[in-house]
Amino acid sequence: MRRVCAFTGHLGFAAGALTLIPISLAKMWWPFELFTHFPLQYCAGLLVALLCYIFAGHWRLATLVLLPLAAHGAKVVALYAESEKPQVHDERLTLLSVNVLRFNERYDDVFNHIRSQNADIVLLMEIDFDWMKRIEQAQLPYRIVIAEPRSDTSGIVLLDRGDIVEAAKIVTPGVEFTAPSIEATLCWRGERMAFMGTHPSPPKGEWGANARNVQLAEIAEWAKKQTLPVVVIGDLNLTPFSPYFRDFVDESGLVSSHEGFGYQWSWPVEIPLLAIPIDHCLHSPFLVTLQREIGSDIGSDHKPLKLVLARARQ
Repeated sequence: MRRVCAFTGHLGFAAGALTLIPISLAKMWWPFELFTHFPLQYCAGLLVALLCYIFAGHWRLATLVLLPLAAHGAKVVALYAESEKPQVHDERLTLLSVNVLRFNERYDDVFNHIRSQNADIVLLMEIDFDWMKRIEQAQLPYRIVIAEPRSDTSGIVLLDRGDIVEAAKIVTPGVEFTAPSIEATLCWRGERMAFMGTHPSPPKGEWGANARNVQLAEIAEWAKKQTLPVVVIGDLNLTPFSPYFRDFVDESGLVSSHEGFGYQWSWPVEIPLLAIPIDHCLHSPFLVTLQREIGSDIGSDHKPLKLVLARARQ
């Protein structure tokens, strides 16, 4: 039994420790970046290794396991570190981001969820022409502000309640065949905001990874130039643990709504063992995330993301 435990410990230790190599080289080759997204899973494997080594009496190896466990665990723990929130104005802006999954046929589940959340702004992604028709027929209590349905997974739609959106347009990054985003100006209780709803390409290959990175870099540049408070929301197809996410935060000057709210995974619903947080909202520092929730299963491979924002008092 102890031999089995020791062998299991070796496997968990090797897997958790060796992943640190591609993680440290994440920007050198796109497959290496994929290793950055799973620190929680690495921690689980290393904890199993730790327990196995303790049971087998391999105390030195158990001590060594603590090194990669601390390296991976620090990234997860950082999401729970909550800074002191400033006082805020009474007005609240509620946002809902939903990747519906193009082939999802649970239309009623999606629409019922949208109705139940009472959001002011709703961003829908993976909208093809059939989904667009369903949205138009659903009689949702929202205005369809702007829509760009596509025959692939890059279609996107913006809904609002009470004519919050003053102006909106479809913007496409400077990379051929990449996903469109929605740029808009919001007016909420007299406060104007610059809004970007986006769904960059998934990193399924070198082209997809590069297209995502270019799109995020362009949005960061856009955010940096804005004179209004900025909100960026959508399925960004990367986790907070990716160096490209950190680059986006640094270049844009935005704050991730994830801070202080924990892991909050959103994908993939059908494989919870691989659960990672890839749906995001980032905003200007003088906006405050008061509430951040991940919704339930609506038939998509993503769970919906709901946020409540407020302006900080100066």
